[in-house]
Amino acid sequence: MSIRWEGIGDWAADAEQAFLCTTTSRARPEILRCASCYHEFSNPSSWPADVGSEYDALEDTEYLNMTEIKQRTFSKAADLMGRYVAAPASVLEVGAYAGLFLDTCNSRGYTMTGIEPSAWGAQLCVSKGFNVRHGTAESLLPSADLSGFDAVVSWDVLEHVPDPELFMTGICSAVRPGGVLILSTLDRTNWFARILGKRWPWLIPMHLHYFDQKTVIEMAERLGFSFLKTKAHVHFTSAGYALRRLLGHGETVSNSSNFLDRITFPVGFGDVRLYVFRKAGA
Repeated sequence: MSIRWEGIGDWAADAEQAFLCTTTSRARPEILRCASCYHEFSNPSSWPADVGSEYDALEDTEYLNMTEIKQRTFSKAADLMGRYVAAPASVLEVGAYAGLFLDTCNSRGYTMTGIEPSAWGAQLCVSKGFNVRHGTAESLLPSADLSGFDAVVSWDVLEHVPDPELFMTGICSAVRPGGVLILSTLDRTNWFARILGKRWPWLIPMHLHYFDQKTVIEMAERLGFSFLKTKAHVHFTSAGYALRRLLGHGETVSNSSNFLDRITFPVGFGDVRLYVFRKAGA
Protein backbone atom coordinates (compact mmCIF):
# COMPACT_ATOMS: atom_id res chain seq x y z
CA MET A 1 0.00 0.00 0.00
CA SER A 2 1.32 3.46 -0.86
CA ILE A 3 0.11 7.03 -0.48
CA ARG A 4 -1.08 8.43 -3.81
CA TRP A 5 -2.09 11.88 -2.53
CA GLU A 6 -1.63 13.36 0.92
CA GLY A 7 -4.75 14.59 2.66
CA ILE A 8 -5.67 18.09 3.74
CA GLY A 9 -8.00 18.77 6.64
CA ASP A 10 -10.54 16.47 8.25
CA TRP A 11 -14.09 15.76 7.06
CA ALA A 12 -15.29 15.65 10.68
CA ALA A 13 -14.63 19.38 11.00
CA ASP A 14 -17.47 19.88 8.51
CA ALA A 15 -19.42 16.77 9.46
CA GLU A 16 -22.86 18.31 8.93
CA GLN A 17 -22.29 18.91 5.23
CA ALA A 18 -19.24 16.83 4.23
CA PHE A 19 -21.47 14.20 2.58
CA LEU A 20 -23.88 16.54 0.81
CA CYS A 21 -24.06 16.66 -2.98
CA THR A 22 -23.48 20.41 -2.61
CA THR A 23 -20.70 19.99 -0.04
CA THR A 24 -18.74 23.06 1.05
CA SER A 25 -15.98 20.97 2.64
CA ARG A 26 -12.43 22.00 1.77
CA ALA A 27 -10.99 18.80 3.22
CA ARG A 28 -9.22 16.40 0.86
CA PRO A 29 -8.84 12.80 1.97
CA GLU A 30 -5.55 10.94 1.95
CA ILE A 31 -5.68 8.67 -1.12
CA LEU A 32 -4.04 5.24 -0.95
CA ARG A 33 -3.09 2.90 -3.80
CA CYS A 34 -3.08 -0.89 -3.59
CA ALA A 35 0.35 -2.29 -4.50
CA SER A 36 -1.09 -5.34 -6.26
CA CYS A 37 -4.21 -4.17 -8.12
CA TYR A 38 -3.54 -0.39 -8.13
CA HIS A 39 -7.07 0.40 -6.94
CA GLU A 40 -7.20 3.80 -5.23
CA PHE A 41 -9.31 4.73 -2.22
CA SER A 42 -9.37 7.20 0.62
CA ASN A 43 -7.71 6.06 3.83
CA PRO A 44 -10.34 3.96 5.69
CA SER A 45 -9.12 5.38 8.99
CA SER A 46 -10.68 8.69 7.92
CA TRP A 47 -14.09 7.17 7.12
CA PRO A 48 -17.02 7.71 9.50
CA ALA A 49 -17.71 4.79 11.81
CA ASP A 50 -21.07 4.34 10.05
CA VAL A 51 -21.21 5.83 6.55
CA GLY A 52 -24.89 4.95 6.23
CA SER A 53 -25.82 7.05 9.23
CA GLU A 54 -24.09 10.09 7.69
CA TYR A 55 -26.33 9.84 4.63
CA ASP A 56 -29.38 9.04 6.74
CA ALA A 57 -29.04 12.34 8.58
CA LEU A 58 -28.22 14.68 5.70
CA GLU A 59 -30.57 17.36 4.39
CA ASP A 60 -29.35 19.04 1.21
CA THR A 61 -31.77 21.91 0.64
CA GLU A 62 -29.22 23.78 -1.51
CA TYR A 63 -29.54 20.92 -4.03
CA LEU A 64 -33.14 21.93 -4.63
CA ASN A 65 -31.91 25.34 -5.85
CA MET A 66 -30.14 23.46 -8.65
CA THR A 67 -33.22 21.53 -9.77
CA GLU A 68 -33.37 22.95 -13.29
CA ILE A 69 -29.69 22.19 -13.96
CA LYS A 70 -29.90 18.70 -12.48
CA GLN A 71 -33.00 17.87 -14.53
CA ARG A 72 -31.04 18.54 -17.72
CA THR A 73 -28.45 16.00 -16.58
CA PHE A 74 -31.10 13.42 -15.77
CA SER A 75 -32.89 14.03 -19.05
CA LYS A 76 -29.78 12.94 -20.94
CA ALA A 77 -29.42 9.92 -18.63
CA ALA A 78 -33.03 8.98 -19.36
CA ASP A 79 -32.35 9.31 -23.08
CA LEU A 80 -29.54 6.78 -22.74
CA MET A 81 -31.69 4.39 -20.73
CA GLY A 82 -34.41 4.64 -23.35
CA ARG A 83 -32.11 3.06 -25.93
CA TYR A 84 -32.13 -0.17 -23.90
CA VAL A 85 -35.52 -0.29 -22.19
CA ALA A 86 -38.76 1.28 -23.37
CA ALA A 87 -41.63 2.58 -21.23
CA PRO A 88 -43.53 1.31 -19.35
CA ALA A 89 -40.53 -0.78 -18.21
CA SER A 90 -39.97 -1.18 -14.47
CA VAL A 91 -36.93 0.77 -13.24
CA LEU A 92 -35.23 0.83 -9.85
CA GLU A 93 -33.08 3.85 -9.07
CA VAL A 94 -30.53 3.18 -6.34
CA GLY A 95 -29.71 6.54 -4.77
CA ALA A 96 -32.84 8.50 -5.70
CA TYR A 97 -31.87 11.56 -3.59
CA ALA A 98 -34.48 14.28 -4.24
CA GLY A 99 -36.34 12.27 -6.89
CA LEU A 100 -35.38 14.29 -9.98
CA PHE A 101 -34.57 11.25 -12.14
CA LEU A 102 -37.78 9.62 -10.92
CA ASP A 103 -39.66 12.73 -12.05
CA THR A 104 -38.01 12.64 -15.47
CA CYS A 105 -38.73 8.96 -16.13
CA ASN A 106 -42.22 9.01 -14.65
CA SER A 107 -43.15 11.73 -17.14
CA ARG A 108 -41.93 9.40 -19.92
CA GLY A 109 -44.16 6.54 -18.80
CA TYR A 110 -41.72 4.34 -16.88
CA THR A 111 -42.75 2.52 -13.70
CA MET A 112 -40.36 3.88 -11.10
CA THR A 113 -39.14 2.58 -7.73
CA GLY A 114 -36.31 4.00 -5.65
CA ILE A 115 -33.94 3.42 -2.77
CA GLU A 116 -32.49 6.38 -0.87
CA PRO A 117 -30.37 6.37 2.33
CA SER A 118 -31.19 9.98 3.25
CA ALA A 119 -34.37 10.23 5.31
CA TRP A 120 -34.82 13.75 3.94
CA GLY A 121 -34.45 12.60 0.34
CA ALA A 122 -36.65 9.53 0.75
CA GLN A 123 -39.44 11.57 2.31
CA LEU A 124 -39.18 14.13 -0.48
CA CYS A 125 -39.63 11.34 -3.05
CA VAL A 126 -42.54 9.81 -1.14
CA SER A 127 -44.22 13.22 -0.92
CA LYS A 128 -44.20 13.28 -4.73
CA GLY A 129 -46.01 9.94 -4.78
CA PHE A 130 -43.07 7.67 -5.58
CA ASN A 131 -42.44 4.23 -4.12
CA VAL A 132 -39.07 4.95 -2.52
CA ARG A 133 -37.61 2.89 0.33
CA HIS A 134 -35.51 4.60 2.96
CA GLY A 135 -32.24 2.78 3.59
CA THR A 136 -29.04 1.64 1.95
CA ALA A 137 -28.89 -0.73 -1.00
CA GLU A 138 -26.76 -3.06 1.10
CA SER A 139 -29.49 -3.36 3.76
CA LEU A 140 -32.50 -3.48 1.41
CA LEU A 141 -31.13 -5.72 -1.36
CA PRO A 142 -31.56 -8.48 -2.20
CA SER A 143 -35.24 -8.43 -1.33
CA ALA A 144 -38.07 -10.39 -2.91
CA ASP A 145 -40.12 -7.25 -3.59
CA LEU A 146 -37.10 -5.31 -4.87
CA SER A 147 -36.12 -7.62 -7.69
CA GLY A 148 -37.09 -8.47 -11.25
CA PHE A 149 -36.67 -4.94 -12.62
CA ASP A 150 -36.22 -4.36 -16.33
CA ALA A 151 -33.52 -1.83 -15.47
CA VAL A 152 -31.58 -0.81 -12.39
CA VAL A 153 -29.81 2.55 -12.50
CA SER A 154 -27.42 4.17 -10.06
CA TRP A 155 -25.97 7.61 -10.75
CA ASP A 156 -22.69 8.52 -9.03
CA VAL A 157 -23.18 6.23 -6.04
CA LEU A 158 -20.56 3.46 -6.36
CA GLU A 159 -17.71 5.72 -5.24
CA HIS A 160 -19.57 6.54 -2.01
CA VAL A 161 -19.97 3.05 -0.55
CA PRO A 162 -17.48 1.34 1.80
CA ASP A 163 -17.74 -2.07 0.07
CA PRO A 164 -18.24 -1.72 -3.70
CA GLU A 165 -18.42 -5.50 -4.24
CA LEU A 166 -21.25 -5.84 -1.72
CA PHE A 167 -23.07 -2.89 -3.24
CA MET A 168 -22.73 -4.27 -6.77
CA THR A 169 -23.93 -7.70 -5.65
CA GLY A 170 -27.07 -6.11 -4.24
CA ILE A 171 -28.00 -3.94 -7.20
CA CYS A 172 -27.20 -6.69 -9.70
CA SER A 173 -29.56 -9.05 -7.85
CA ALA A 174 -32.44 -6.65 -8.50
CA VAL A 175 -32.14 -6.89 -12.31
CA ARG A 176 -34.29 -9.50 -14.07
CA PRO A 177 -32.57 -11.96 -16.44
CA GLY A 178 -32.05 -10.12 -19.71
CA GLY A 179 -32.48 -6.74 -18.01
CA VAL A 180 -29.96 -3.90 -17.93
CA LEU A 181 -27.81 -2.27 -15.31
CA ILE A 182 -26.75 1.33 -15.93
CA LEU A 183 -24.46 3.15 -13.53
CA SER A 184 -22.03 6.02 -13.43
CA THR A 185 -18.92 6.49 -11.34
CA LEU A 186 -15.52 8.18 -11.30
CA ASP A 187 -12.68 7.22 -13.64
CA ARG A 188 -9.39 8.09 -11.95
CA THR A 189 -7.35 7.13 -15.07
CA ASN A 190 -9.08 9.67 -17.32
CA TRP A 191 -6.88 12.37 -18.89
CA PHE A 192 -8.68 15.19 -17.03
CA ALA A 193 -8.12 13.52 -13.65
CA ARG A 194 -4.47 12.91 -14.52
CA ILE A 195 -3.83 16.50 -15.56
CA LEU A 196 -5.43 18.00 -12.44
CA GLY A 197 -3.76 15.51 -10.09
CA LYS A 198 -4.41 16.42 -6.47
CA ARG A 199 -6.54 19.36 -7.66
CA TRP A 200 -9.08 17.01 -9.26
CA PRO A 201 -12.38 18.32 -7.83
CA TRP A 202 -13.69 14.82 -7.07
CA LEU A 203 -11.09 14.25 -4.34
CA ILE A 204 -13.56 14.98 -1.55
CA PRO A 205 -14.44 13.21 1.73
CA MET A 206 -17.64 11.57 0.48
CA HIS A 207 -15.79 9.68 -2.26
CA LEU A 208 -14.32 6.55 -0.71
CA HIS A 209 -13.23 4.70 -3.88
CA TYR A 210 -11.68 5.77 -7.18
CA PHE A 211 -12.12 3.31 -10.06
CA ASP A 212 -10.75 2.62 -13.50
CA GLN A 213 -12.88 1.23 -16.32
CA LYS A 214 -11.41 -2.27 -16.11
CA THR A 215 -12.35 -2.63 -12.43
CA VAL A 216 -15.97 -1.57 -12.94
CA ILE A 217 -16.46 -3.83 -15.96
CA GLU A 218 -14.90 -6.85 -14.24
CA MET A 219 -17.08 -6.41 -11.15
CA ALA A 220 -20.23 -6.56 -13.27
CA GLU A 221 -18.99 -9.45 -15.38
CA ARG A 222 -18.26 -11.53 -12.28
CA LEU A 223 -21.91 -11.07 -11.31
CA GLY A 224 -23.26 -12.44 -14.59
CA PHE A 225 -23.50 -9.31 -16.73
CA SER A 226 -22.13 -8.61 -20.19
CA PHE A 227 -20.57 -5.24 -20.92
CA LEU A 228 -22.44 -3.22 -23.56
CA LYS A 229 -21.16 0.35 -23.48
CA THR A 230 -19.23 3.04 -21.65
CA LYS A 231 -19.16 6.76 -22.37
CA ALA A 232 -18.59 10.05 -20.64
CA HIS A 233 -21.38 10.95 -18.21
CA VAL A 234 -22.44 14.46 -19.18
CA HIS A 235 -23.40 16.67 -16.25
CA PHE A 236 -24.90 20.11 -16.67
CA THR A 237 -23.47 22.70 -14.34
CA SER A 238 -23.21 26.46 -13.87
CA ALA A 239 -20.15 28.56 -14.58
CA GLY A 240 -20.02 29.69 -10.94
CA TYR A 241 -20.17 26.17 -9.54
CA ALA A 242 -17.57 24.83 -12.00
CA LEU A 243 -15.19 27.68 -11.18
CA ARG A 244 -15.50 27.15 -7.45
CA ARG A 245 -14.96 23.39 -7.73
CA LEU A 246 -11.88 23.76 -9.94
CA LEU A 247 -10.26 26.74 -8.21
CA GLY A 248 -11.72 26.70 -4.73
CA HIS A 249 -12.02 22.91 -4.37
CA GLY A 250 -15.44 22.71 -2.85
CA GLU A 251 -16.41 26.21 -1.84
CA THR A 252 -20.10 26.70 -1.33
CA VAL A 253 -22.60 26.90 -4.16
CA SER A 254 -23.70 30.51 -4.10
CA ASN A 255 -27.19 31.90 -4.38
CA SER A 256 -28.80 31.41 -7.78
CA SER A 257 -28.97 35.19 -8.22
CA ASN A 258 -25.21 35.18 -8.85
CA PHE A 259 -24.57 36.01 -12.52
CA LEU A 260 -22.14 33.13 -13.10
CA ASP A 261 -24.64 30.65 -11.66
CA ARG A 262 -27.09 31.61 -14.40
CA ILE A 263 -24.70 30.46 -17.12
CA THR A 264 -25.15 26.72 -17.58
CA PHE A 265 -23.38 24.29 -19.88
CA PRO A 266 -22.66 20.55 -20.23
CA VAL A 267 -19.47 19.02 -18.81
CA GLY A 268 -18.32 15.61 -20.02
CA PHE A 269 -14.56 15.23 -19.74
CA GLY A 270 -14.88 11.49 -19.14
CA ASP A 271 -13.62 11.51 -15.55
CA VAL A 272 -17.17 10.47 -14.68
CA ARG A 273 -18.31 7.58 -16.86
CA LEU A 274 -21.54 5.81 -17.69
CA TYR A 275 -21.59 2.02 -18.00
CA VAL A 276 -24.30 -0.18 -19.50
CA PHE A 277 -24.49 -3.93 -18.80
CA ARG A 278 -26.98 -6.67 -19.64
CA LYS A 279 -27.79 -9.56 -17.31
CA ALA A 280 -27.48 -13.07 -18.70
CA GLY A 281 -30.68 -14.95 -19.48
CA ALA A 282 -34.03 -13.83 -20.82
